[in-house]
Amino acid sequence: MFTRHGNHHARYSYKDLYRIRGSVVPKVFIPASVLTLWGTLWTVLYMVAKVQFFAIPTLLITVLGVVMSLLLVFRTNTAYDRYWEGRRIWGTLLTNVRNLSRFVWVSITPTDEQTTNEKIGAMNLILAFPVATKHFLRDEPGYRYTDLRHLVSHLPDMKPGAKEIDVNNLPLEISFHIAGYTARARQLNLIDAAMGTAMTNALNAMVDSLTNFERIRSSPIPLAYNVHLKQTLMLYILSLPFQLVSSLKWGTIPVMLIASFTLLGIESIGGEIENPFGYDDNDLPVEKFCEDARDEMKSVMRGSAQLDPASWGQVLMVPSASETAHTVDIPDLRQRK
Repeated sequence: MFTRHGNHHARYSYKDLYRIRGSVVPKVFIPASVLTLWGTLWTVLYMVAKVQFFAIPTLLITVLGVVMSLLLVFRTNTAYDRYWEGRRIWGTLLTNVRNLSRFVWVSITPTDEQTTNEKIGAMNLILAFPVATKHFLRDEPGYRYTDLRHLVSHLPDMKPGAKEIDVNNLPLEISFHIAGYTARARQLNLIDAAMGTAMTNALNAMVDSLTNFERIRSSPIPLAYNVHLKQTLMLYILSLPFQLVSSLKWGTIPVMLIASFTLLGIESIGGEIENPFGYDDNDLPVEKFCEDARDEMKSVMRGSAQLDPASWGQVLMVPSASETAHTVDIPDLRQRK
């Protein structure tokens, strides 16, 4: 029924040394080049024009280096925590989507064409929730998207040809309709109180995931910290030629390039991953999450909703470790006794 997906984790190799896409090179290339030219200017003045009054001891590198390390580590760790938290919440959301769809598809037996239509509509809304959440986190309002509109087209305000409505939070709106379906199923005695509670709990957990997503998206790193980090980083790099040129001579130029690229790159990584819900290569693969959920839902809905154990065939006994070389059924075990 389901397709097993392969391991899509990135495999790192020497080819990553030449990779541009997904790296921070496009972002730091120009600033690093300008800072390298800055170092080149002072190196030429020192080596060619013999202007040497600006050379100072390297003590400042030691003092500011410790501070810069702490600032960069905190920045990167904070951004990665947000990235990993976003991935964890997506996993929680998909778990509850699977649970709620299982509750609806297996536990509710329609009694007529109307309740059958409502059941299929509820399944569409359950799938629409993560898809709408994806667009909501990307600041994409409305529902007229190719992966979403057909899932909500049965709702009164979202039928084909209906006037575009102003919905500030479409996932929350969808949760109201799912809650309404749960209440109606309970009213029609299609589910008992325990199942109604289980469905409500799963829906509540989905809304809780939505709220956690909003917290990550709307709570950026404090502005004062970002500004101070960038200012301190720039002052640190700008001061390097004055401290290095007397000892490294012409070697100051490549050192400026390496230092600028490394430090600016680390700072840029934090900005890349602190909001992991967009379209960048370093963002979470939310498109794939939604596509996998859609494929799973389609696979479930193609099968029968009546999973009656009475329809099972011959049941095989679980073999022991010594019997795993071949299949053991009940008659075989009886003959061995």
